[in-house]
Amino acid sequence: MGQQSMWENTKPTRGSQPGGQPPGFPRARLVLGVALLQLLTTATAATSGLARVELSSYYRPESAEVTPAEKPWTLPLTWPNVSNAARVCTTLNLGTNAHAALERNGMVVVPFGRATNVIEAYAFLREVGIPAFVTSDTLLHLYHVQFDDILKCVETNEFFAGLVTMSSALLDEALRQQTTFTGDLREAATRNAAFLAVALQLLGQSASVPAEAAALAQAESNLIETHSGFNASPIFIYEEDYSQYVPRGHYTRSETLKKYFKAMMWYGRLSFLLKGSDNFGPGGEALISEQDARTQTRQAALLALALDRLEAGGRPIADFWNRIYGVTAFFVGLADDLTPYEYREAMQRLFGASVNPELLTQPM
Repeated sequence: MGQQSMWENTKPTRGSQPGGQPPGFPRARLVLGVALLQLLTTATAATSGLARVELSSYYRPESAEVTPAEKPWTLPLTWPNVSNAARVCTTLNLGTNAHAALERNGMVVVPFGRATNVIEAYAFLREVGIPAFVTSDTLLHLYHVQFDDILKCVETNEFFAGLVTMSSALLDEALRQQTTFTGDLREAATRNAAFLAVALQLLGQSASVPAEAAALAQAESNLIETHSGFNASPIFIYEEDYSQYVPRGHYTRSETLKKYFKAMMWYGRLSFLLKGSDNFGPGGEALISEQDARTQTRQAALLALALDRLEAGGRPIADFWNRIYGVTAFFVGLADDLTPYEYREAMQRLFGASVNPELLTQPM
């Protein structure tokens, strides 16, 4: 089923609770941090609209070569031949059974107090001078900690304000279109106004819209705030799982992050569907009717055009979208659904570089 989620793959990630950091962590975080800083501060005057931003172009990989020097061991271990063996047993307070298991298997699992962070075990071994074998799960965990910590900082200090500015500009344009368009385009603009009003309300901003759009926005907000599970969306018609709007992971750590989480979940989860059918519904050929599919396609097209053309504070609002999408795509991958880029390209192929929104009234 063809569809567009305007903010697909920019949904917040669940994240974990980052804990301590090993000695090499700050430098590793610095590498990604510098790449992000370059992306977030690079001037975008050359691209006045939607433009794909690849974070990988700001990152220079560094090779590391290691020549293993340790000779392979055979089991069971010959204890007197193992260097540092006595110190390990004494420091870790290994009992007779643990000692025997270590000789027999080359490994043993022992309690490590009440530590809840794996890094504490590595830090302890370093302090007492016992060499540590770093397993792959630790590296994956540390990458996730970096990912979580970097996102938290960028979302709070950069993306939140940009998302508010972009959403406000899009809402102003939708309201202007609602007063100037008629027929099918006016209906699309009305639903977009409701869609954007919900986002701004979730961001903690006021959003004044006409009564028709306000009723739709309020109904959506009620379902989101009550986490009511699966219900038919007042704006999008098909069912949405409203239990997904509960902040989790690092998004519980501040009011700003909670608001950002809910707004981005709203932008990322709801799709503008291309396919409709007279036989629509959960058990039908499509989730929505043909008429609603045409309306949602017009909605997506109007939003893509607005993203590509509008400015706020002398700055293209596409700049905010390009950066949000570029960073999140680097971490979690490209969108599976259609994005504003594909809609703009399709409209330009059909109507030329200067697309007139009025052309969207042509039969679909």
